Amino acid sequence: MNTIKKDRFFLMALAGSLCLAFLAGCGSDPVSMTSALGDSDVQYLDRESFDGVTPLRVRTQGIGISVSSVLHMVQTAEGTFWTMNFESSRALASVLSYGNDGELGQARLLDSYKFEVRLDGSEISAMLAGEPLNFMLHADEGEKLRFFGTASLSPMLVKPTGSSLIWLDMGMDLVDVDGTLMLKGHAKTSDRIRHLSISSDAGIEPESISTNARGQWSFSFLPASVRDLLASPETYVYLTGEDADGLEYNLRASPVLAVQELGITNGDESSL
Repeated sequence: MNTIKKDRFFLMALAGSLCLAFLAGCGSDPVSMTSALGDSDVQYLDRESFDGVTPLRVRTQGIGISVSSVLHMVQTAEGTFWTMNFESSRALASVLSYGNDGELGQARLLDSYKFEVRLDGSEISAMLAGEPLNFMLHADEGEKLRFFGTASLSPMLVKPTGSSLIWLDMGMDLVDVDGTLMLKGHAKTSDRIRHLSISSDAGIEPESISTNARGQWSFSFLPASVRDLLASPETYVYLTGEDADGLEYNLRASPVLAVQELGITNGDESSL
Protein backbone atom coordinates (compact mmCIF):
# COMPACT_ATOMS: atom_id res chain seq x y z
CA MET A 1 0.00 0.00 0.00
CA ASN A 2 1.46 3.34 -1.06
CA THR A 3 0.27 6.82 -0.16
CA ILE A 4 -0.25 8.92 -3.30
CA LYS A 5 1.98 12.01 -3.22
CA LYS A 6 1.89 14.88 -5.73
CA ASP A 7 4.88 16.78 -7.08
CA ARG A 8 3.74 20.38 -6.75
CA PHE A 9 6.12 21.63 -9.41
CA PHE A 10 5.07 18.93 -11.86
CA LEU A 11 1.42 19.78 -11.44
CA MET A 12 1.91 23.47 -12.03
CA ALA A 13 4.09 22.77 -15.06
CA LEU A 14 1.25 20.72 -16.49
CA ALA A 15 -1.04 23.72 -16.20
CA GLY A 16 0.82 25.55 -18.96
CA SER A 17 1.82 22.66 -21.17
CA LEU A 18 -1.54 20.89 -21.19
CA CYS A 19 -3.38 24.10 -21.95
CA LEU A 20 -1.33 24.43 -25.14
CA ALA A 21 -1.81 20.77 -25.94
CA PHE A 22 -5.59 20.61 -26.15
CA LEU A 23 -7.22 24.00 -25.77
CA ALA A 24 -7.32 25.88 -29.04
CA GLY A 25 -8.67 28.96 -27.29
CA CYS A 26 -5.47 29.58 -25.34
CA GLY A 27 -4.22 31.85 -28.10
CA SER A 28 -0.58 32.99 -28.16
CA ASP A 29 2.24 30.96 -26.68
CA PRO A 30 2.22 31.77 -22.93
CA VAL A 31 5.96 31.08 -22.73
CA SER A 32 6.66 34.30 -24.60
CA MET A 33 4.41 36.19 -22.20
CA THR A 34 5.67 34.86 -18.88
CA SER A 35 9.19 33.51 -19.25
CA ALA A 36 10.68 36.72 -17.81
CA LEU A 37 8.95 36.09 -14.48
CA GLY A 38 8.95 32.47 -13.41
CA ASP A 39 7.94 32.69 -9.74
CA SER A 40 5.74 30.07 -8.03
CA ASP A 41 4.03 29.47 -4.70
CA VAL A 42 2.09 26.54 -3.18
CA GLN A 43 0.09 26.19 0.04
CA TYR A 44 -1.11 22.92 1.52
CA LEU A 45 -4.03 22.34 3.85
CA ASP A 46 -3.02 22.33 7.51
CA ARG A 47 -5.23 19.63 8.99
CA GLU A 48 -4.39 20.48 12.59
CA SER A 49 -5.61 24.07 12.25
CA PHE A 50 -8.41 23.38 9.75
CA ASP A 51 -11.55 25.33 10.63
CA GLY A 52 -13.46 25.23 7.34
CA VAL A 53 -13.38 29.02 7.17
CA THR A 54 -9.80 30.22 6.65
CA PRO A 55 -8.99 30.23 2.92
CA LEU A 56 -5.82 28.94 1.30
CA ARG A 57 -3.72 31.79 -0.10
CA VAL A 58 -0.79 31.88 -2.51
CA ARG A 59 1.13 34.72 -4.12
CA THR A 60 3.54 35.03 -6.99
CA GLN A 61 5.08 38.04 -8.67
CA GLY A 62 2.18 39.93 -10.22
CA ILE A 63 -0.78 38.24 -8.53
CA GLY A 64 -2.14 36.70 -5.35
CA ILE A 65 -5.13 34.34 -5.18
CA SER A 66 -7.14 32.68 -2.45
CA VAL A 67 -9.72 29.89 -2.43
CA SER A 68 -12.39 28.99 0.12
CA SER A 69 -11.15 26.00 2.10
CA VAL A 70 -14.41 24.04 1.69
CA LEU A 71 -16.40 23.49 -1.51
CA HIS A 72 -20.02 24.53 -1.61
CA MET A 73 -22.53 21.89 -2.78
CA VAL A 74 -25.75 22.73 -4.58
CA GLN A 75 -28.46 20.38 -5.83
CA THR A 76 -30.45 21.45 -8.89
CA ALA A 77 -32.81 19.83 -11.36
CA GLU A 78 -29.73 19.16 -13.49
CA GLY A 79 -27.91 17.30 -10.73
CA THR A 80 -25.50 17.85 -7.85
CA PHE A 81 -22.62 20.28 -8.26
CA TRP A 82 -19.77 21.65 -6.16
CA THR A 83 -18.18 25.06 -6.53
CA MET A 84 -14.70 26.32 -5.68
CA ASN A 85 -14.70 30.06 -4.95
CA PHE A 86 -11.57 32.07 -5.73
CA GLU A 87 -10.48 35.67 -5.28
CA SER A 88 -7.66 37.45 -7.13
CA SER A 89 -5.64 40.48 -6.11
CA ARG A 90 -5.50 41.50 -9.75
CA ALA A 91 -8.32 42.30 -12.17
CA LEU A 92 -8.97 39.40 -14.55
CA ALA A 93 -10.28 39.33 -18.10
CA SER A 94 -10.87 35.58 -18.35
CA VAL A 95 -10.41 32.29 -16.53
CA LEU A 96 -10.24 28.75 -17.88
CA SER A 97 -10.16 25.42 -16.01
CA TYR A 98 -8.98 22.04 -17.26
CA GLY A 99 -7.56 18.70 -16.13
CA ASN A 100 -4.60 16.62 -17.21
CA ASP A 101 -6.57 14.77 -19.88
CA GLY A 102 -9.05 17.37 -21.10
CA GLU A 103 -11.76 19.66 -19.80
CA LEU A 104 -12.40 19.72 -16.07
CA GLY A 105 -14.90 22.01 -14.39
CA GLN A 106 -16.69 25.10 -15.65
CA ALA A 107 -14.88 28.30 -14.72
CA ARG A 108 -16.50 31.71 -14.87
CA LEU A 109 -15.80 35.21 -13.65
CA LEU A 110 -18.17 36.53 -11.00
CA ASP A 111 -16.60 39.98 -11.24
CA SER A 112 -13.15 41.30 -12.13
CA TYR A 113 -11.60 39.92 -8.95
CA LYS A 114 -13.67 36.83 -8.19
CA PHE A 115 -14.20 33.59 -10.08
CA GLU A 116 -15.62 30.16 -9.43
CA VAL A 117 -15.13 26.68 -10.82
CA ARG A 118 -18.19 24.42 -10.93
CA LEU A 119 -17.69 20.64 -10.82
CA ASP A 120 -20.17 17.82 -11.36
CA GLY A 121 -20.18 14.43 -9.66
CA SER A 122 -17.96 12.66 -12.20
CA GLU A 123 -15.42 15.48 -12.01
CA ILE A 124 -15.42 15.32 -8.21
CA SER A 125 -14.81 11.56 -8.45
CA ALA A 126 -11.84 12.21 -10.73
CA MET A 127 -10.38 14.76 -8.32
CA LEU A 128 -10.93 12.49 -5.32
CA ALA A 129 -8.92 9.90 -7.26
CA GLY A 130 -6.03 12.34 -7.62
CA GLU A 131 -6.82 14.42 -10.72
CA PRO A 132 -5.70 18.04 -10.19
CA LEU A 133 -7.72 21.02 -11.33
CA ASN A 134 -5.59 23.33 -13.47
CA PHE A 135 -6.62 26.86 -14.35
CA MET A 136 -5.37 29.75 -16.45
CA LEU A 137 -5.93 33.38 -15.50
CA HIS A 138 -5.65 36.24 -18.00
CA ALA A 139 -4.94 39.66 -16.45
CA ASP A 140 -7.23 42.55 -17.42
CA GLU A 141 -4.81 45.44 -17.47
CA GLY A 142 -3.90 45.71 -21.12
CA GLU A 143 -1.02 43.29 -20.58
CA LYS A 144 -0.64 40.00 -22.41
CA LEU A 145 0.10 38.18 -19.19
CA ARG A 146 -1.26 34.83 -18.08
CA PHE A 147 -0.92 33.01 -14.79
CA PHE A 148 -1.32 29.27 -14.29
CA GLY A 149 -2.60 27.56 -11.15
CA THR A 150 -3.47 24.16 -9.78
CA ALA A 151 -5.65 22.87 -6.95
CA SER A 152 -6.36 19.46 -5.46
CA LEU A 153 -9.12 18.21 -3.16
CA SER A 154 -9.39 15.94 -0.14
CA PRO A 155 -12.37 14.82 1.97
CA MET A 156 -12.40 15.67 5.67
CA LEU A 157 -14.44 14.35 8.60
CA VAL A 158 -14.97 17.44 10.74
CA LYS A 159 -16.67 18.54 13.97
CA PRO A 160 -16.48 15.16 15.74
CA THR A 161 -18.80 14.92 18.74
CA GLY A 162 -19.53 12.07 21.10
CA SER A 163 -17.54 9.61 23.17
CA SER A 164 -14.16 10.68 24.55
CA LEU A 165 -12.95 7.09 24.06
CA ILE A 166 -12.80 7.53 20.26
CA TRP A 167 -10.47 10.00 18.55
CA LEU A 168 -10.88 10.69 14.83
CA ASP A 169 -8.24 12.01 12.43
CA MET A 170 -10.12 14.57 10.31
CA GLY A 171 -8.09 13.97 7.15
CA MET A 172 -8.27 11.15 4.61
CA ASP A 173 -5.38 10.08 2.39
CA LEU A 174 -5.43 8.75 -1.16
CA VAL A 175 -3.67 5.38 -1.18
CA ASP A 176 -3.04 2.57 -3.64
CA VAL A 177 -4.25 -0.78 -2.29
CA ASP A 178 -3.22 -3.58 -4.64
CA GLY A 179 -3.84 -1.41 -7.67
CA THR A 180 -7.10 0.12 -6.41
CA LEU A 181 -7.22 3.76 -5.32
CA MET A 182 -8.83 4.17 -1.92
CA LEU A 183 -9.42 7.05 0.49
CA LYS A 184 -8.10 6.01 3.88
CA GLY A 185 -9.08 7.47 7.24
CA HIS A 186 -7.74 6.87 10.73
CA ALA A 187 -9.10 6.67 14.26
CA LYS A 188 -7.76 5.82 17.70
CA THR A 189 -9.68 4.24 20.55
CA SER A 190 -9.24 3.53 24.23
CA ASP A 191 -7.94 0.06 25.12
CA ARG A 192 -11.42 -0.62 26.48
CA ILE A 193 -12.87 -0.78 22.96
CA ARG A 194 -12.52 -4.14 21.24
CA HIS A 195 -14.55 -3.55 18.07
CA LEU A 196 -15.20 -0.54 15.81
CA SER A 197 -17.83 -0.14 13.12
CA ILE A 198 -18.47 2.79 10.77
CA SER A 199 -21.76 3.79 9.15
CA SER A 200 -23.52 6.84 7.73
CA ASP A 201 -26.99 8.29 7.28
CA ALA A 202 -26.61 7.67 3.54
CA GLY A 203 -26.11 3.94 4.08
CA ILE A 204 -22.53 4.17 2.78
CA GLU A 205 -19.93 2.13 4.64
CA PRO A 206 -16.17 1.70 4.19
CA GLU A 207 -14.84 -1.16 2.09
CA SER A 208 -12.63 -2.27 4.97
CA ILE A 209 -11.79 -1.54 8.61
CA SER A 210 -8.57 -2.80 10.20
CA THR A 211 -6.65 -2.40 13.46
CA ASN A 212 -3.14 -3.07 14.67
CA ALA A 213 -4.48 -4.26 18.05
CA ARG A 214 -3.10 -1.17 19.82
CA GLY A 215 -6.18 1.00 19.46
CA GLN A 216 -5.13 2.28 16.06
CA TRP A 217 -7.79 1.84 13.38
CA SER A 218 -7.91 2.56 9.67
CA PHE A 219 -10.85 2.47 7.26
CA SER A 220 -10.97 2.75 3.47
CA PHE A 221 -13.60 4.09 1.08
CA LEU A 222 -13.71 4.02 -2.69
CA PRO A 223 -13.54 7.57 -4.13
CA ALA A 224 -16.97 7.13 -5.74
CA SER A 225 -18.45 6.16 -2.36
CA VAL A 226 -16.98 9.28 -0.77
CA ARG A 227 -18.49 11.38 -3.55
CA ASP A 228 -21.92 9.86 -2.85
CA LEU A 229 -21.40 10.48 0.86
CA LEU A 230 -20.59 14.13 0.19
CA ALA A 231 -23.63 14.45 -2.08
CA SER A 232 -26.03 13.43 0.69
CA PRO A 233 -27.35 16.53 2.51
CA GLU A 234 -26.87 16.69 6.27
CA THR A 235 -25.19 13.31 6.37
CA TYR A 236 -23.11 12.20 9.35
CA VAL A 237 -20.49 9.48 9.58
CA TYR A 238 -20.80 7.41 12.74
CA LEU A 239 -18.04 5.52 14.54
CA THR A 240 -19.39 2.98 17.01
CA GLY A 241 -17.05 1.25 19.44
CA GLU A 242 -17.95 -1.77 21.55
CA ASP A 243 -16.20 -3.06 24.66
CA ALA A 244 -15.95 -6.60 26.04
CA ASP A 245 -19.22 -6.19 27.93
CA GLY A 246 -21.16 -5.16 24.82
CA LEU A 247 -21.42 -1.50 25.81
CA GLU A 248 -21.35 0.93 22.87
CA TYR A 249 -19.55 4.25 22.52
CA ASN A 250 -20.48 6.57 19.67
CA LEU A 251 -18.85 9.41 17.79
CA ARG A 252 -20.20 11.28 14.78
CA ALA A 253 -18.57 13.64 12.28
CA SER A 254 -19.60 15.65 9.22
CA PRO A 255 -18.01 14.91 5.84
CA VAL A 256 -16.83 17.94 3.84
CA LEU A 257 -14.81 18.42 0.69
CA ALA A 258 -11.75 20.58 1.31
CA VAL A 259 -9.06 22.13 -0.87
CA GLN A 260 -5.91 20.16 -0.15
CA GLU A 261 -3.47 22.18 -2.23
CA LEU A 262 -3.36 25.50 -4.09
CA GLY A 263 -0.55 26.62 -6.36
CA ILE A 264 0.14 29.53 -8.69
CA THR A 265 2.92 30.42 -11.12
CA ASN A 266 3.59 33.34 -13.43
CA GLY A 267 6.16 31.41 -15.46
CA ASP A 268 6.30 28.58 -17.94
CA GLU A 269 7.27 25.05 -17.01
CA SER A 270 11.00 25.77 -17.29
CA SER A 271 10.73 28.26 -14.44
CA LEU A 272 9.25 25.79 -11.93
